[in-house]
Amino acid sequence: MDIHTVTSGTPLNGPDGIFDIGEIGPGEFFVQKFTVGEFPYYCTLHPWRTGLVSVVSGHNYLPNVGSDFGDGANVFDLEYKFNRLVDRASIDESTKSISFELKGNTINDDNTLTLFLPSASISRISSVSIDEVITEEFTQEFEDEITVLVINEVPSDAKSITITGTTIIPEFGTIAAMILAVATVSIIAISARSRLGIIPRI
Repeated sequence: MDIHTVTSGTPLNGPDGIFDIGEIGPGEFFVQKFTVGEFPYYCTLHPWRTGLVSVVSGHNYLPNVGSDFGDGANVFDLEYKFNRLVDRASIDESTKSISFELKGNTINDDNTLTLFLPSASISRISSVSIDEVITEEFTQEFEDEITVLVINEVPSDAKSITITGTTIIPEFGTIAAMILAVATVSIIAISARSRLGIIPRI
């Protein structure tokens, strides 16, 4: 059974000092954290054995936004890009706003928060607040039924982001009010018929 090393760098240029776990045998493993970039590695004992770790900047997800609000018909997974964790969504139907908690330490110096929001759930964003203080440092664009909201210069210690728009999931209040109105009219009509001795046909 072979013993290998996992050493960052290339056989041509040698180790670059980013990581070197020394010798490792079959069945053994190690953990290495990476930032965005490309990291070549090789085995110093068998220099023809090489590899490359490629780390790209991707998007994160906050699942089931809106699942604990209204009838749950318009739940969505929030896609976002940020140097911290976006957590727990809180919806306020009366102000047509949605708030997100921000957690954790920054993993890089890019303090821009990009949110990919379904336009059917929240659209025409009118204001953005960071820790309940309104900021003008945001832009919004519309791409294939998605509102791309970019919030610049989010402080590294910010605790929350609140977004206010013209619609908010799931518009439950409007639907409930319509159902209530129809039900009330129906009850009044049936009561009136009963008093007049009219029996509705079924």
